[in-house]
Amino acid sequence: MPQTISIILCILFILFLPNTLAAEDGDINKATEDGKDNVALIFNSLIATFVISTIISTGTCILLWHTFFYTYANFYRIMWSLEEKLRIATRRLSDRKLGDNIMEQLKQMAPYDAARNKHEISTMLKSVYKK
Repeated sequence: MPQTISIILCILFILFLPNTLAAEDGDINKATEDGKDNVALIFNSLIATFVISTIISTGTCILLWHTFFYTYANFYRIMWSLEEKLRIATRRLSDRKLGDNIMEQLKQMAPYDAARNKHEISTMLKSVYKK
């Protein structure tokens, strides 16, 4: 996209700059008569356009890489957090400790539901961990 903009700007400078300069002086044919000054101005405008397009391209690349790494870092952080939670949960459940220990863990994970549905949770745990 920035390259397309720079090409369009170059074409516009080449096509319209000499006529614009000549029209300011009131002589339309000056663009063909006075070639040296107009060629120098065209090259200066091309250099300026190249510098501007380079700045735009560099800024676009920096923004794209920043967006990529920002998204990657957040995704990695979320996945690492989920992995840690899963590791802690499996470690807690692998102990096979019934009763108060698991009830306390459930209350810490969901205090409102554990306090409200204490009987249902204990029934569920007993049905899951029947020996």
